[in-house]
Amino acid sequence: MTFLKPFDQIGKADVDDLVSNQVPEGRELDYKEQLPGSTLDDKREYLYDLTSFANTSGGAMIFGIPEQRDANNNPTGVPAGSPGLAGINADKEIQRLESFQLSGIQRRVPGVRIKAIAGFSNGPVLLVYVPKSWASPHVVTLGGIHRFYARAERGKYLMDWDQIRSSFALSESLPEKVRNFRYERLARIAAADSLPTQLAGSARAIVHVFPISAVDPVAAVDILRIRAQSGSLPPPGWKSSSGWNGYPNLDGYAQMIDGVSYVQLFRNGAIEAVDSFLLNWENRRMIPFPTLEQEIAEEATAYVNLLASLNVQQPLFLMVSLLRINGHQIAGDGALMIPTRAFNRDDLVLPDVMLDAFNADVPSALKPAFDTMWQAVGRDGSPSYNGTGKWRWTARK
Repeated sequence: MTFLKPFDQIGKADVDDLVSNQVPEGRELDYKEQLPGSTLDDKREYLYDLTSFANTSGGAMIFGIPEQRDANNNPTGVPAGSPGLAGINADKEIQRLESFQLSGIQRRVPGVRIKAIAGFSNGPVLLVYVPKSWASPHVVTLGGIHRFYARAERGKYLMDWDQIRSSFALSESLPEKVRNFRYERLARIAAADSLPTQLAGSARAIVHVFPISAVDPVAAVDILRIRAQSGSLPPPGWKSSSGWNGYPNLDGYAQMIDGVSYVQLFRNGAIEAVDSFLLNWENRRMIPFPTLEQEIAEEATAYVNLLASLNVQQPLFLMVSLLRINGHQIAGDGALMIPTRAFNRDDLVLPDVMLDAFNADVPSALKPAFDTMWQAVGRDGSPSYNGTGKWRWTARK
């Protein structure tokens, strides 16, 4: 992407750098002097640009940046300055741009973010950040048309039939790739095959966080950043531990409480966390409530925040699995609660959950997974949620 930092950290200095360094438009960057107007053609043009980024490798549009002109008064793609947009209501303009997407595109583009950046001479610039979409191809349908656009170094272009067909084939294979990653890792965990640490007992609670960009064979994150911010990748059980160890390994970077739990950051940005303590505690064959759900929600939130800082692409898949729990019951840990009936199967692979924004409410998003766990033992759903489906617990200390 044009900006090698999370969206929330992009500011005026980054726009100034583009202008002062004369960075030209290209595959991932488009300058716009003015916002789109209200005509059908203006709206379509905006959606053509947006979908061209989403259908290719992602990118950014910056409104409020004019281009230099050649001798024939044609735009050159090189910024001529950064005056910004005069006399606009930034909030209303952002809402207007967002509204274009609701009825003008088939297959909603996930992860598009827009913000105003202040400090320029005439007014703010508007940054429209479009991630590469793994649900592509997206087609512009506004006004009864059907047009697929992609992007090259010199701007957008209409996709031909072969490109459209190939894009659909890639999109349809993605769920299978996510599923294959999950089941391959579960098999390795069950077999204790090349894990970062040996784990006690037999039952396992497992969280996988899988950014969709991890299916790209060249996807890579900076695994050594964890050395300087180890608290951003905590292993399960960290709140009751006095410390943990961490080191790079063949798969990426792992942190662990030896013999108890580990979390593995893979080189492609996927994360795997495995706990062997809670489900094996004193051989009671119990799933402690609400501790397990609280721990999983807190882990997943920390990992989503880490992936945002590593600038991986959305959406993310959250996957919770419980291994070797045949005969376990859900029972209260410290509170009066009649245990549930026992699980009647060894492994529970709960429904995966998709997040299309890093700022999503992770605990509430996990409700379908936790509800399924309780339904497997005859209850209606998880008591961790109130009547509106919101997470009822505050963060543990």
